[in-house]
Amino acid sequence: MFSPQLGSYNGALLVTGAVFIMTLIMHEWIFRILVASEYRGISYLLPWVILAGGLFACGQMISLKLMSEFKTQTLLVPKIVTALFGVIFNVLGASIAGVHGVIVALNAFSVISFIWMVILGRSQYV
Repeated sequence: MFSPQLGSYNGALLVTGAVFIMTLIMHEWIFRILVASEYRGISYLLPWVILAGGLFACGQMISLKLMSEFKTQTLLVPKIVTALFGVIFNVLGASIAGVHGVIVALNAFSVISFIWMVILGRSQYV
């Protein structure tokens, strides 16, 4: 999974993992300080939002590298398809399981997007 050709997303993956673990441990404390008491009951979802955001950001780093090398045509299909998946996943997740479904949808979208960008990035540097 780690690839020196694709640059610094390796570090971003490590930071994402570290922050995910930190928020698994500290989510209640973070919510107690920063969030209104009505929302503290869903603090356990914070690590999963962090994970989804981190994975998406790592995929975006690969995408940015491809764009900076003027390989934008290779991004057309993945960006459109993953965006459609994201919308479909969110609608289905929200209608089936409410906020929990949206979190699952967010993670599914982020994982698919990240993996596709890794595959696309590697195929450009083989």
